[in-house]
Amino acid sequence: MSDLIERVVIPLDAASESRNAIDIAARLAAHAHQPLHGVFVEDEDVLGLATLTFARQVTLEAGAVPLTLRHVEEELHLAAERGKRDLAATAEQRGPAWSFEIVRGSSQSALLVTSEHDLVVAGALTRPVAGQFRVGCAAGGRGSAPRRVHFCWRGACGRRAAWF
Repeated sequence: MSDLIERVVIPLDAASESRNAIDIAARLAAHAHQPLHGVFVEDEDVLGLATLTFARQVTLEAGAVPLTLRHVEEELHLAAERGKRDLAATAEQRGPAWSFEIVRGSSQSALLVTSEHDLVVAGALTRPVAGQFRVGCAAGGRGSAPRRVHFCWRGACGRRAAWF
């Protein structure tokens, strides 16, 4: 396995609950004796929404208030720190070396930092409908797109998974 994989990459974002996927990625990286690399994506669409004058966020405390770029950037920073902390703790527990980076772009931007020798482990918010995942295509990156992608979703990781 280690001859085929140079590193295990886990995309992270502010919207996903990624702890199960991080654990699976760390175990795979440890088994392959390869590093674990976390990529946090700051979603440009959300940042763009925050620049619109009519954009609002609804909170329990204040009701509808203006959505500001500063607030969104702060929330993304906090989410990135939380993802980095979870990645570090899991990697230290499971054993692989680890690294972390933040990229700004679409949800597919995490694939832009991968190569064909990376294994990408992606968490999903829900179970796939009719057993199928919809996978987007990203061009560019360090080389070509990863050949191996592992999807896991809440309740399924550890029992079954989808490999593409």
